[in-house]
Amino acid sequence: MSSTHELIPIVRQEEPCLRGGPHGQDQASPKQPTWYNRILFGWWTLELISMSAALGLFVGLCLVLGSFDNKSITSWPDNPFFTTLQSCVHFISTGIRITMLVPVAAAIGQLKWHHIRNPRPVTELHSYDSASRGIFGSAVLLFSRNIRCVCHILCTYDPKSEHNLLMSHPPTNLDVYFRKPVALGCVIVIGSLFLGTFIQNTVVVLSSDKFLGKGADAKLPIAYTFNTINPLSSKTHPEQSGTTTAMLASIMYGWSYYEDVDREALSLSPSQVYVPFPVNCSTSHCTWGPVNTLSVGSKCIPMNWADHDETIISLPKKTAYNMTSQNNIPRSSVNLKDSALPTLLYIAAAGYVNDTTPEAEIEAVECIMYWKVQRYSKTSLTGHIWSETREKMSIQTLSPDRDGDIIMITESSRDCPNSDNANCPRNFTVTKEANSGLQNTLQNMFNGSMIEQPGNDDDDNDLTPDDHYTELLWQTWIQMKERHEKPLNYTMNAYIINIAVSIRNSIRSQSDQAYWASGTVISHEPYFAFRKKYLLYPGCMLALSLFFVLATIIWTRESQPWKNSVYPYIYANDVQGPKINKNGAPQGLAMMDLAAGDDLINLKDHHDGQGTVLRQME
Repeated sequence: MSSTHELIPIVRQEEPCLRGGPHGQDQASPKQPTWYNRILFGWWTLELISMSAALGLFVGLCLVLGSFDNKSITSWPDNPFFTTLQSCVHFISTGIRITMLVPVAAAIGQLKWHHIRNPRPVTELHSYDSASRGIFGSAVLLFSRNIRCVCHILCTYDPKSEHNLLMSHPPTNLDVYFRKPVALGCVIVIGSLFLGTFIQNTVVVLSSDKFLGKGADAKLPIAYTFNTINPLSSKTHPEQSGTTTAMLASIMYGWSYYEDVDREALSLSPSQVYVPFPVNCSTSHCTWGPVNTLSVGSKCIPMNWADHDETIISLPKKTAYNMTSQNNIPRSSVNLKDSALPTLLYIAAAGYVNDTTPEAEIEAVECIMYWKVQRYSKTSLTGHIWSETREKMSIQTLSPDRDGDIIMITESSRDCPNSDNANCPRNFTVTKEANSGLQNTLQNMFNGSMIEQPGNDDDDNDLTPDDHYTELLWQTWIQMKERHEKPLNYTMNAYIINIAVSIRNSIRSQSDQAYWASGTVISHEPYFAFRKKYLLYPGCMLALSLFFVLATIIWTRESQPWKNSVYPYIYANDVQGPKINKNGAPQGLAMMDLAAGDDLINLKDHHDGQGTVLRQME
């Protein structure tokens, strides 16, 4: 063999062997390995045990995942070592990888000795040995030789020549490692890098809606009648009776969006980040089915001031803005006179867009607030998010009845299929007294003007409001002039909508609890989900590993099972010099392990011309 492939010689320092004399004459009877040493080291017992452990861990993993599939995360027992199911799965995946690679590495090492039964370069011995010890060595053994071979063929290929490397060395005769059994072992070692990732992907935590039964409470206020008035004002001034303090506070809350009226947070959005009225919900998530409830609607329509000046609302001299309201729609109304809606309040407003001189710059609008029945097909509370799904209603309006009350009746065939259902009453009533008291309160808010008053400077005039409500609305209108084409119409519409929704919420919040709608209490409960498809990869890896190990055992059954041990380098070395125990050297791995316990070696240079070599020490 050429000197470029020489192994480091092992030189005896003084004696030919430690336990035997020269020419194989033993000075004492050689030691014999015990029976369990022969079983563990003399064959593939440890590797098969390790492979069985890997399969057992895989089965255990499947059992653990199956037992906690669709179970709540609270079902995982308290454990100081495995605090979660994921930590347990990670531990099992690590164990599977270790126990799987032990026999695979031994099989690659065994193929190394099988490979050099024929003359081979020492570099191949080194490549096989490196492959049995890690991912990098396996990648080098699997790809380096093949890449060099394929690149060399492609670079030297000439289709016009009959004598090229591809023709003289066709692929069927290429000595590439892909065609050798060790390639499967290298693939397994490299593929084990992704084993833990796939196994950990089998467990996910999802959240489900669990419907709670007995003991859960989900109550939603609905209003089928409005009959509350201010008891003090009704006794002292019956003709000027007002609404309740709670209703007044709700109306003022709707008026409070004067600085950010674009939000319209109380009205148009189907979901909002606050609960508009008190509800009973045992958890933070409840749902309710279809409910019908008394409500207030609104709409605003712009007017052409040039055609209808002074017929609906006037702008007296030095009045920059004027707003008036009444209980019924006047006959002079431009767009609402034919409306059959049960009116709560009619409002008209007009004002100069820029200043108080050119009449062409006047903008006017008329609005109406009216009673209605609102149907919600679904209502839900999720955490702090409140959501309502509205539907249109078909009602028959009787306004007024003989007592002056407003009565609205829904069509039972569609809107209330079960007339006995408390969630879906058919008759909705607004009493005369309650309607009158609310009208009086609203008229006080929607009657006002901005009038010019002499200012401190002779050239300037100041605008003075009649009340704070008018002043707030005026400030909002000024802000909207730069944002909208019809700022007064937009401002009035936003105010009317917000106040209408505030009235609706106040009525529902004061509803008698005996008529609250029942809903469903839902608990968002996280649970473990078992994704079986991610077990396909580790299952295939284990199957390939078992096949590779068993095939190696059968294929190399006539050879000594040296596997990836370093003992053969010491005791079976006959390259460039004597080996330890040359006379009667141990052959089996069990005998080598026994001898290794007594023999001493040292990597040293004795300046005897042999260099730094392994030397046997006495």
